[in-house]
Amino acid sequence: MNNRVLFILLIFYSLLSAQTKITILHTNNLNSTLENCICPDHPFGSIEKIKPLVDKIRNKEKNVLLLDAGDILSPFGDTHKDKTMLSALPYLKYDAITVGDQDFLNGMTFFKNNFIKKNYPLISANLSINAPPYIVKEFSKVKIGIIGITAPTAFNFFPEDKRNEIAVGDVDKNIEKALDELRSKTDIIILLSHSGLDEDKKIAAKYPEINLIVGGHSQNVLKDGEKIGNTLIAQAGGDGYYLGRVDIIVNRNRKISGMSARLIPIGIELKNDAQIASIVKKYDFSFIEKAVKSQKLIKPIARSYYIGEAERCKKCHTKEYAAWEKSAHARSWQSLVNDKKTKSLKCVSCHVSGFGRLEGFINVNITPAMKNVSCTDCHYTAENHFKKKDKNSVQKINRNTCIRCHDKENDTEFNFKEALLQVKH
Repeated sequence: MNNRVLFILLIFYSLLSAQTKITILHTNNLNSTLENCICPDHPFGSIEKIKPLVDKIRNKEKNVLLLDAGDILSPFGDTHKDKTMLSALPYLKYDAITVGDQDFLNGMTFFKNNFIKKNYPLISANLSINAPPYIVKEFSKVKIGIIGITAPTAFNFFPEDKRNEIAVGDVDKNIEKALDELRSKTDIIILLSHSGLDEDKKIAAKYPEINLIVGGHSQNVLKDGEKIGNTLIAQAGGDGYYLGRVDIIVNRNRKISGMSARLIPIGIELKNDAQIASIVKKYDFSFIEKAVKSQKLIKPIARSYYIGEAERCKKCHTKEYAAWEKSAHARSWQSLVNDKKTKSLKCVSCHVSGFGRLEGFINVNITPAMKNVSCTDCHYTAENHFKKKDKNSVQKINRNTCIRCHDKENDTEFNFKEALLQVKH
């Protein structure tokens, strides 16, 4: 009996071991959304959190492809924001990207200089952009053909001057040509489509040999995908709110035996990628710098002084840090949350650390360690303090330091001597 059970288990194991799982990760309509929106009711997005998640899946799974279905750039042709997005994009290491209409909004010269010359893995069967119509990837002898197309209808509301720069070929003709070349040399066919869900449904019905359509343009949130015949359509909303995942199971004959789709919410609690976060900070800082001047917010701490999180001071000043933890300064951000004032820059500027400096507070997503008033906002600290640890490199607190925020407008009853006693440590 035991031998029989063992024999059955061995057969079952051999069947499982003969299967190959291929994981398709996908995005679309990133729209140059550089980071999490920090929206109270919908705290989702974006690439700074997608990157660590993709890395984690790549480390866990053997066969992973990362695809994008277009509209990586902004819907308004914001060149500064788009260049920032494109400088962060290589860190995700996409395997294939098809092109969306928004990716041309800055003009063909911008597109060539920032997409083509930088060798992003573009594919397009029907756009004249100096990109191959498809690519073929192989995992465990399973060959996957990935075709890229962008529907002419995606340009229906496109500016005419920019539309005239783009040569858009017939979708059906170019899909058929690519399929003719891929049928004999691939086991799975994926269409990376910037066409919208309605067009993708028509394509799925017309070309049942396409196993998977990863779509974009219409920004539909397809939580489990949508099946048209044997073709699965997957799409992941927009703005990097979700990372799409499709798992394909292939049997020993290299035929698909199972396929499922799901969306992974990119929530605020997910880890940030440090390199992408640093790029995002450089973009956002220009916005804060302008706001400091236009809204007459507090003057930033002089650049000759160091600013940083309280945790760094804790290493040498444990007693002082313990006292700070019990102070109102350590809970200053929470007071804004309680009063629902986290969107008021005038309030934020005095309730966080290093506001107005690149190293200072940007938001709770990119710079969470700077969300309260830390040591260096009160004790002006020389940049070389951590190398030359002497008392002279840290200034004593004086009245002028405090009234940056505790001025007559914000704190009418402020008394420096009394306040100093409350924070003494």
